Amino acid sequence: MLIRHVNGPVRYGVLGAGQMSRIALADLTQQSDARVVGLSDPSRERANEVGTQFGLSKIHHDASELLDPESLDAVYIATPNATHVPLARLAIERGLHVLVEKPFGISHAEVEELAQLARKKNRVLSVALGQRLRPESQRVHRLVRSGALGDVYHVKAFWLRRRGIPKLGTWFGNKNLAGGGALFDIGVHLLDLALHLLGDFEPTQVTGSIATQFGHHGRGEGGWGHSDRSELDFDVEDFASAFLRFRGGCSLTLDVSWALPQAEDDRHDV
Repeated sequence: MLIRHVNGPVRYGVLGAGQMSRIALADLTQQSDARVVGLSDPSRERANEVGTQFGLSKIHHDASELLDPESLDAVYIATPNATHVPLARLAIERGLHVLVEKPFGISHAEVEELAQLARKKNRVLSVALGQRLRPESQRVHRLVRSGALGDVYHVKAFWLRRRGIPKLGTWFGNKNLAGGGALFDIGVHLLDLALHLLGDFEPTQVTGSIATQFGHHGRGEGGWGHSDRSELDFDVEDFASAFLRFRGGCSLTLDVSWALPQAEDDRHDV
């Protein structure tokens, strides 16, 4: 769990009533050391639907109304990417612990400022990058640390979908709201896992390229996303590739695609 409460279950508030929140609520409501107090979402219809589904007593349409330290200990944030840091900042300033969905934010400056605030306020600030917690990931991590794999000199990370662009016309494909496309959405998972396995988060050289081939033509949509279509322009990448080099000589390649002509529906690994 995010935190442990000595006086009983951790009291959570959930910000956002999209697909990730529904997945998180299905898990949180089954945990003996957690209790979901309420939910907020600007969409009254979505908020009421999800609140009713999970039997939540407090439903709000303004996140600031839910963030009450008298009734909450922590919040889980699963809202459009551009709102992650502002909402997390508000929660921490009110004395709450935070678990925020990836990506952490849309700029290095804003996430560094938020991390400093969390340290100053002595609040837990965690990002939902769960690939490193998978049992197989933990096993490989132990093998690397033990030296069983010898000298690791190259890592190949990839997540390639045949048709996997989140619902078109929504915030997912809009740069102002999402910050980026495939790299911010699924690429961060594999990049985080690869760096975690290496035990090195400070590359000395990074180069890369991005491309938009399908989304702006209305092609490549998958089945992800509960957001309402707003006919927003698709102006993010649906493919990204990067090459990283580390001080010790190890290199890493990362390839990510929301839509790609390939036989398999989905391939991802490190």
